[in-house]
Amino acid sequence: KPQDKKENAPIAQVSPGERLPDPSHLAPEITMMRGDEDTNKVLKALLDQIWYTDYPLKGLKVSSSFTQADESLKKRDFTAAYLELEQLEGQMAGNDTLRYLKGYCLLEMGEGNEALTYFEPLQGRHAAWEPQLQWYRGLAMLLADKRPEALALFKRVAAKSGHLYRRQAEKALKLLQ
Repeated sequence: KPQDKKENAPIAQVSPGERLPDPSHLAPEITMMRGDEDTNKVLKALLDQIWYTDYPLKGLKVSSSFTQADESLKKRDFTAAYLELEQLEGQMAGNDTLRYLKGYCLLEMGEGNEALTYFEPLQGRHAAWEPQLQWYRGLAMLLADKRPEALALFKRVAAKSGHLYRRQAEKALKLLQ
């Protein structure tokens, strides 16, 4: 019976016909990004529809060194978390977890170009982070006004049937084209 199938299906599984839920959080304010206020409003409205960001980051195990930053991130206080990570950078220069967290903070603060400087060197280095990192890179590219690069990345993500952000990428492509 159809109700039996739905009842026994995994809770997190979404059927192909089901609608992707709206993002849990809005995109950061980007009024300072460019001089054209109308362009900013259009971009902000688009980003609000595809801003699928979550903390804790998938696949990331945070050590005790990052306890304060982790607590700030759970409260969505990205400025405080970024400042805490800045203090750690002197002790942990070159740490991939630090880079990933700083990139995430910058993304959530609307700093696309800066987020990319942290995300791009991590690409392909940690399999557990890769799907979310790809998605976040695409969002950062949109913030950085690199729409063609974001489209290309979202197309690659949407083409991978098992990708964690495949449906989000499909939605982004539909809205961007």
